[in-house]
Amino acid sequence: MSFPKILLVIVISLAFFTGLAWQKTNTLSNRSNFNTSPTNIRVIDNSNSEKVRPTANPTSIPTQKVVLQQAGWRKVKSRSGNGIMTTGQFAISSKQWRINYTLSPSKTGYAQLQVFVYTPQQDYAVESPIFTSTPGNGTSNIYRSGTFYLKILGMENWTIEVEELI
Repeated sequence: MSFPKILLVIVISLAFFTGLAWQKTNTLSNRSNFNTSPTNIRVIDNSNSEKVRPTANPTSIPTQKVVLQQAGWRKVKSRSGNGIMTTGQFAISSKQWRINYTLSPSKTGYAQLQVFVYTPQQDYAVESPIFTSTPGNGTSNIYRSGTFYLKILGMENWTIEVEELI
């Protein structure tokens, strides 16, 4: 083989192996992009001595631990009665709360329950979530926060429970 052919084979081999080395390094560095720990870079100075210098990975993406709290309901107020009642004020800080109710049937089979939601600043109901003449259980959701009180008009025995979404 002549010298130019040998030189050509060496150049092609170097290019091939350099390409493989670059591809391997690039693949490994892509995997470390999501690592937030520092990495090391090797520096070869003019004296041909190798030095290792730590550096931060500039392409790293900071990770954040997300803790999800399971949604649930917190009991705010509960009342039972037969007839008309106005509850005391209660505060709701979340954007959603609900009123669970139970209405017992009378001997005649007729019962009625109405619940009105008021705020201390207004003399009219801001919500009228429950109006039923069917004995049984039910739930009504309300989507507003603030301070409220309830006016309950019931015939027969009833139970009201206010719960806030947490």
